[in-house]
Amino acid sequence: MNEPKIQCKDIADAPLLSFVAAKQIEKGCWVNTWDFGPPYSELPDNLFRAKMGQLIKRGLLTGCNCGCRGDYEITDKGRELVEGGRG
Repeated sequence: MNEPKIQCKDIADAPLLSFVAAKQIEKGCWVNTWDFGPPYSELPDNLFRAKMGQLIKRGLLTGCNCGCRGDYEITDKGRELVEGGRG
């Protein structure tokens, strides 16, 4: 029997945003698509891009989800979500 396909709603916002925030501090700049390791690097590309697009649309990240290098940065609104423990 096939396992159900993972969807954007199955990927929690807060851990993903926390990853971006920590990586931004580590690098001193934006986070590129190839900076994501497991479990995010194991997601199908279209699913990863869709999730990042949702976070951008909601104002939690800035960047580009077209499949390029991304240049993702967490926004103040994204930090508030992470610090509030929601998502």
